[in-house]
Amino acid sequence: MGILILAGILIIIFLATIFTAGDKGLFNLLSLKDKVADLRMDINKLERDNRRLKSRIKDLRQNPRYIERVAREELGLAFPEERIYLYDTTAAARAGKNKSDEK
Repeated sequence: MGILILAGILIIIFLATIFTAGDKGLFNLLSLKDKVADLRMDINKLERDNRRLKSRIKDLRQNPRYIERVAREELGLAFPEERIYLYDTTAAARAGKNKSDEK
């Protein structure tokens, strides 16, 4: 009878070890579930980015107004008869701050 109890306890310990430790254990399973959730969030973000970039590509290929806006705002381009005036906003902000400090 004592041997059966000892064998039962050893089997329970063995099964508990198998279920909680190792590559297929409970702790590893929970860790992998967290990783899967993180990867799904990454995938969703990348899919949103892809949709946004595909839309931008479409606009760059087909929409003349969008092309002009990108050329002006991102590339600093202008038509030949236009003049571009650049303002140093940091210097203007500093000058405005100095005037308010004098008051």
